[in-house]
Amino acid sequence: MKICIDSRERLKIPLFKRYVEKKCKLITEVEVVTAATSDAYTEDLVIGIERKGGDYLSSLFNGQLDKQLHELCNNFEYPFLFIEYDGIKDMIAKNSGTNPGVIVGSVVSVLVRHKVTVCFVGDLYVSFVCKLFEKFYDGKNKAKEISYSPIRQKRRKLSKRKATTMEIKHDVVSRIPGVGPNKGNKLLEYFGNSIGKIAQADIEEIMKIKGIGKVLGNEIKEILK
Repeated sequence: MKICIDSRERLKIPLFKRYVEKKCKLITEVEVVTAATSDAYTEDLVIGIERKGGDYLSSLFNGQLDKQLHELCNNFEYPFLFIEYDGIKDMIAKNSGTNPGVIVGSVVSVLVRHKVTVCFVGDLYVSFVCKLFEKFYDGKNKAKEISYSPIRQKRRKLSKRKATTMEIKHDVVSRIPGVGPNKGNKLLEYFGNSIGKIAQADIEEIMKIKGIGKVLGNEIKEILK
């Protein structure tokens, strides 16, 4: 199997070639290409990966990330966003000048707008790409489908079960700082399982949920707007 790496990934290309040579059984070749829609992808366009490191927040706020993910989702059957942080806590620690709620909300907003799987891969980007590609193939045929899931941390095994629409909605709402699973369930139940209705609701209506005051209500509105 041949994999394709964008030529702009010039610092990663030698790492990909060494990793494939020494540790991959199914991947036999790394082709350097000029890619318009992803940083790494399989030759048959089944999987496409967009990589973000320290430029994640800036590209989100200037609209570049939305454009990239829109193209990614339109061109690949399984689109992935790989973020080079060791989870949200690491992202907050390394962006100390940014409000933590904004950082968490940025990830939530990506999940709301794009059907893309988000993976926090830390410094394991190269190995994680190769291992993900090999998960999909047996050398000749595409392996069993690995379905969309809302968010993944590095080293977590890929789920074999397809996430339901309600699980995705619950994951999005419960990750808002101060909400959590219980308040997330109550919010969705009250607003008819609609994230859009929560975003459009008056603050007084959101405050009817037990445990949600004015400050938290405003944060919910700000993140989901």
